[in-house]
Amino acid sequence: MNPKRVRVSKSRQSIALCVLALVTPLVLSCSANDPAPLGKSGVATPEAEALFQKGYEAYKAGRYDEARAIFADVIARFPNDPAAVASMYYTGRSYHQQSRYAEARAEYQKVTVEHPDAKRADDAQFRIGETYYDEGNYSTALTELELVLTRFPGSDSEDDATYYIGRSSQRLGDISRAHSEYTKILATWPASEFADDAQFRLGEILYDQKSYQAALPELERVVTSYPSTDSADDAQYYVGRCWHQLGDTARARTEYAKVIASWPQSSTAGDAQFRIGMTWHDERNYATELMALNVLLSTYPSNQYLSRAQQHIADINGPRINHQ
Repeated sequence: MNPKRVRVSKSRQSIALCVLALVTPLVLSCSANDPAPLGKSGVATPEAEALFQKGYEAYKAGRYDEARAIFADVIARFPNDPAAVASMYYTGRSYHQQSRYAEARAEYQKVTVEHPDAKRADDAQFRIGETYYDEGNYSTALTELELVLTRFPGSDSEDDATYYIGRSSQRLGDISRAHSEYTKILATWPASEFADDAQFRLGEILYDQKSYQAALPELERVVTSYPSTDSADDAQYYVGRCWHQLGDTARARTEYAKVIASWPQSSTAGDAQFRIGMTWHDERNYATELMALNVLLSTYPSNQYLSRAQQHIADINGPRINHQ
């Protein structure tokens, strides 16, 4: 089982809404999951704040070299200001966005080492672990992510770290621990942005173990409990895959069709269309298979199963299949 989506931690996607809260005393309306101010006081001097904001605008626009130059200026001119800590953090984020993981880590480590009491030190520690995860170094990622839990218990990054501890464990083949971490997410942080994917991973573990009947309720729970999340279409697709693996091709078709109906723009919809064709193939109904695969070619021309579909079409139109 190989889900197509890559999850992004909450980086935290609401930062743009509350970035001023990093460095200014202004009262802003931010949700509980939004980042808190950096530094012990969270209050920046107006000049430092203005310069930081200039760098942050460059960062948001993807002008990372320009942003880093401005952040460096903030750090040099206002080394004891909360804006300097924010600048270190976003310097790391800018490298991270470019997949320059070692350089990103160096900046995050400046926050955790030089400013361990900063309000975003927990997130910087999480990012260190995340860079190792992104590199595929899951063992080191585990070590760094566990530091979030031991050094910053109760922080806003705790659910992020727990989720990626689960993902790292799963990648390393420690399925028991992965299952435990995903279960912890659902029990401890039911409103976490990772709750839907944690639930999905519980189903994924069972699917990978070929426990298709047991996987079904776990995957169906994603669709019913988290219908508007990034995990819902994947879960619905694998509900179809479970029924397909169990040999109920008619039920599998019904479940695949739900993917196409509910998430027509998802890459998973094209996968479901291909699998519908395969259910007809399994039933030796090659004429209907051909129609289903032609829909795939016309509707989802970039789908990952395109070459396989073309081969099946060639086989149907050629001498290799006995149509009697």
